[in-house]
Amino acid sequence: MPTPQEVLKHFWQYDHFRSGQLKIIEAALNGRDVLALLPTGGGKSICYQVPAVLLPGLTIVISPLISLMQDQVQNLLSRGIPATYLASSVDKQEMSSRMIKLRNGEYTLVYLSPERLKQDAIQAVFKTLTISLIVIDEAHCISQWGHSFRPPYRAIAARVKLIRPDTPIMALTATATPQTALDLIATLRLQDPYTEKLSFFRDIAIHVWRANHVMHKDLQLLLLLKQLGNQPTIIYASTRENVELVAHWLNSLKTFLKLSSVGKYHAGMGADDREAEQRAFLENTTKIMVATSAFGMGIDKPDITTVIHYQLPGSIEQFYQEIGRAGRGGQHSQSHLLLAPNDLTIQQAMATTHDSKQTTRNSHKLRSLINFTTQNCCRMQGLCAYFGEQLETRCSFCDRCDPSFHFYNQDTDHLSQQLSHWRTILAKHHNYHPASILNDAQLQLISLLKPTSVQEFKSISLFGKLWIDRWGKRLLSQSWYNTQH
Repeated sequence: MPTPQEVLKHFWQYDHFRSGQLKIIEAALNGRDVLALLPTGGGKSICYQVPAVLLPGLTIVISPLISLMQDQVQNLLSRGIPATYLASSVDKQEMSSRMIKLRNGEYTLVYLSPERLKQDAIQAVFKTLTISLIVIDEAHCISQWGHSFRPPYRAIAARVKLIRPDTPIMALTATATPQTALDLIATLRLQDPYTEKLSFFRDIAIHVWRANHVMHKDLQLLLLLKQLGNQPTIIYASTRENVELVAHWLNSLKTFLKLSSVGKYHAGMGADDREAEQRAFLENTTKIMVATSAFGMGIDKPDITTVIHYQLPGSIEQFYQEIGRAGRGGQHSQSHLLLAPNDLTIQQAMATTHDSKQTTRNSHKLRSLINFTTQNCCRMQGLCAYFGEQLETRCSFCDRCDPSFHFYNQDTDHLSQQLSHWRTILAKHHNYHPASILNDAQLQLISLLKPTSVQEFKSISLFGKLWIDRWGKRLLSQSWYNTQH
């Protein structure tokens, strides 16, 4: 039988395992239950795919998202490893074909959701097969203390034991507090599990930006995007509505910001539309993706350098998982959390469920995140401490370790001063308040975008026809303004 290293080299062309992977694989090959707490981007899939190739029979993988299953299966098939997924997106004829191949033992791995696992027909087929390993991916969904608890996940343990009482279980997650880990072991009834927990430290500079008004937050987002350039970036928003609004707004300003098209992704879109948007981002046709938390799980795109949270996430676990989409290629990356006063209200509403106990747990997690944003300690130390890890040294690059960090543009600042002087002179001449001619948000937006025509002013929502006719055309006629371009 080949060694794990030989399988890794043959199918994945890697010379070495990442930290912790080989020990997890060896435990699975020895028939032990496994709990693996690996950071986002830590190579969780290799931990069960290599044993699946080496073990006889079938490996079952329980996964929360169809898109995640599709990506994994496509990747395995491209490497010559027979795999499939069973999901509602598969038509009846194709599902029948896959079930026949499953009965005939033609697959090494099969992916399915916890909801599909409970179907009698699926369980009946599994009982006839040789099953060597059962994998629960994104296992935090099982725990009531996990950040994306799903009740059908809670029932996995009982169904798994009905299928194969003695089959080893491997539970994998990137975001588990000590309390969540204990809950996973108890719920899944793991017997003396081999537990691997790697450091939660990531080479990501975390910055929290506070705004007094959503308009100021919008300006900060534009400034970030302008300074970052057209680099692969994910912008997370809390709701579908906000994804639509932000994506539309950024697309209307993409010429000013020198961006390629801005994509969008949320659960309210059709499956084909979501797949097309995801493919465009992965292939770099789209560089900026605005999305809810539905986007990103299983997205292994190594050139993402920045993750921006346009709104407050629901928990530290969610925040950690989402910023981990950056830097997978090993490069130093950035995370920016933009806060406005109404963000907390949105998340408090989303934390409320029909289950009062779950609402209490959600609220507790939200409070932990709020506390994290206000702590004076190193951001990465605070993040790791939440997951039970004590970092001895500061990260040196977050906004707490390097408070001098900011996006500063000398040209933008110079134009702001000139615009301020211009509005002051006009205000004195017409006996107006300066803000009635050009308020601070408009001033900053002009400094940042530098519109050069009436048409460009019209494309910016803060400038209506009356303002453009009275003040905008006058500004465009100023020689000092035109020399800025």
